[in-house]
Amino acid sequence: MVNETKYINCRITPPEIEVARPDGGFDVEITALCDLFLDGTTPDMGYDYCLSVIVPYGEKAEDLTVYDKDIQLTAPATWSIDKPHFEDNRICWHVSNGGKLAKGETLTLNIRQIVCNEMPGDVTVMVSCFALVRTGNEAVCIQDVCSLSLCKTFRPLIIDFSARCVDGNVTDMDTEGFTSPEQLRALCTSAVIIRPYGVDPPSPPTPVKMKDVMVSWQTCHAAVLELSHGGTLSGDKGMQKITVPENVSDIELTAYSPQKTFSDKRKASI
Repeated sequence: MVNETKYINCRITPPEIEVARPDGGFDVEITALCDLFLDGTTPDMGYDYCLSVIVPYGEKAEDLTVYDKDIQLTAPATWSIDKPHFEDNRICWHVSNGGKLAKGETLTLNIRQIVCNEMPGDVTVMVSCFALVRTGNEAVCIQDVCSLSLCKTFRPLIIDFSARCVDGNVTDMDTEGFTSPEQLRALCTSAVIIRPYGVDPPSPPTPVKMKDVMVSWQTCHAAVLELSHGGTLSGDKGMQKITVPENVSDIELTAYSPQKTFSDKRKASI
């Protein structure tokens, strides 16, 4: 067995699956880094050359599904899938096309009808390759394994979001002249720009009028909270003052899952 280099690259999409839903799913993409021949069996051990996908099942945080017999794996029409094996709280599928997966070619396997258990956490999905690789006039048996992480998470929910303007707070962000001793001291270290004679200096930027807005929110299962204006928020519940341009009349809050696969949005008028 030779395993000195990587023979496959793998990816899971999306990287998150929703907890406690009966119809979850994800795709596993397998890309060959060289020609992988899957035709035949090993002469010494009698194993079929194939690609395998393994997922854990049970009720723990590191397990994917409880009702293991409902889960389904599908492949393109030219590929065959063996009946899944259930062993040691793991489900294993063997996939082959009786030919080869050419260098640079990507095989996409669809895993559907997942009854995800109720424990959020990270699940390890294993993809293994057991194939022949041509090296000159010889065929070498290789095995390669990829470990993929799938995050089980709850869908974020915005329970409440509101915004109101703080009265009497519209200000100009830019001022002319020096208004404090600190600004005067800074003058000593400021660079002096010398312009050619007769060149008019650039017009000063038009001050942007800003206003203070108080936002309040309550969310559930949100890992990231982003505002359309005023930055980000933190915590499941709170109140915070933000500064936005005077012409902004509403603000939208977006709540994301950890890897931003799932989201919830709500808009509030100021």
